[in-house]
Amino acid sequence: MEKIQGIVNNVSLGEEKHASVLRFVVAVDEEHIPVEMRGQSVQGVLADGHEVAIETPGGRGSDGILRTRTIENLTTRSTVSVSRAVLRSVGGLALEIVVSIVSGALGTVVTTELMQFGVQERGVSSWSIGVAAAVGLGVAVLVFYFISIRRRRRSA
Repeated sequence: MEKIQGIVNNVSLGEEKHASVLRFVVAVDEEHIPVEMRGQSVQGVLADGHEVAIETPGGRGSDGILRTRTIENLTTRSTVSVSRAVLRSVGGLALEIVVSIVSGALGTVVTTELMQFGVQERGVSSWSIGVAAAVGLGVAVLVFYFISIRRRRRSA
C-alpha cells in the first residue's frame, strides 16, 4: 500500500446523484494528483494549503483520479472522511423490487379475472394463465423501470 503526502489545492464540495462529493488536487513534488471522495456525508475540515497524507490501497482509477474514503489532514491533525449510504441504497432498491413484484402480481390477478369474465362457460385454459403471467411480468418490469432505472438515468 502506497502513501502519498502533499499540499491540497482546488478544494470543492458538491452534491451529485444524492451523494456529497469532495474533490481536490494534491501537489506531490512536481506531480498534481486529482482526488475524489464520495459518500452520503463528509466529516472533517480541508482547505487549500493544508498538508495531507493519503493511503492508496487501490491506486488511481483508469481516469487518473485517486478515490478514497479517508485522508489524514496533517495541518489540522484530524481525519477527513466520507460515510457510505449502503443501507439506504440497498433498502431503497429492495423497496423498488417489492413494489414491482406486487404490481406484477396484481396485474396477473386482474388479467386472470378479466379473462374468466370473458370465458365464463368454458373456464380458464392453460394458455390464458400463461397470458396472465406474461402480463403480470410485463407490468412488474415496467413498474421497476419507471420507479428505479428511469429515475436514476434522469438524476445522472
